[in-house]
Amino acid sequence: MVNHSFYVQNPKTNEGSYLIDKILEQCNEAIAGGAAFAFMSSGGVNLLIRDSRFLSFLENHDFHLIVGVDAITDDKAVDEVKKVMFIYKNLKVDFFITNNKRSIFHPKFVWFKRKRSQFILLALGT
Repeated sequence: MVNHSFYVQNPKTNEGSYLIDKILEQCNEAIAGGAAFAFMSSGGVNLLIRDSRFLSFLENHDFHLIVGVDAITDDKAVDEVKKVMFIYKNLKVDFFITNNKRSIFHPKFVWFKRKRSQFILLALGT
């Protein structure tokens, strides 16, 4: 049986859920995870990778992150990720770089594996 929920994030109100909160809530029960994001800012790194819930998850569980490189993924963001990777060996990060002008890489996708289920989050929009 598939159990699913649909959320609309509205930054102009405190009602509802924010994407980052839904992601970090999953760290408690997860035994593995991964994500693919079109880009990563240093602010985004601090929201996810530097959060105490995510860091606790990384102490014992693997997480594979794939990040697209564009104008938003700056040196500061890459440096922050490298610092966390140096401390937490369970964090694997791959960067997607292409010179092909016909190529589009724009995912917002997160998954966590639990003992008896999986959590998948697909975000749309910019």
